[in-house]
Amino acid sequence: MYLKQYINGIATGISVYENSLNGGPWQVEGVFTNVSAGEHDITARDKNGCGKTTESIFVIDYPLCFTPNGDGNNDAWNIQGIGSKASTYIYDRYGKLLIQMNPDGEGWNGTFNGNALPTSDYFTVEYDEPSSGLRKEFQSHFALKR
Repeated sequence: MYLKQYINGIATGISVYENSLNGGPWQVEGVFTNVSAGEHDITARDKNGCGKTTESIFVIDYPLCFTPNGDGNNDAWNIQGIGSKASTYIYDRYGKLLIQMNPDGEGWNGTFNGNALPTSDYFTVEYDEPSSGLRKEFQSHFALKR
């Protein structure tokens, strides 16, 4: 998973900036890799000591695919760690709502009205940002593999 720096442009002036994730080591690169789901603090500072700012961000992690074939592995799709107030909406490629579910539930098994669906379904997640309490929306997609 990649987490892009969300605080580019906050500091002004001509300088070289360093970035830190959760108080870790400083780096010039503004992209952090292997970041876990949840809330994180990103700090940017001017290497010449002319300023520093920190911003909290929330990372959502989700399975990129699932295989509902009854073998006990990846048989349901769900997003964990986004709070019990969140709602996940799964749509087909034509925009038809297939299911609305809570992340605390068992997940989606790849069916609609008892019929197995094909690959390429999409989803939308609404959740409350932990640091601000603001309602947010995140859209992406995953592959259902048969």
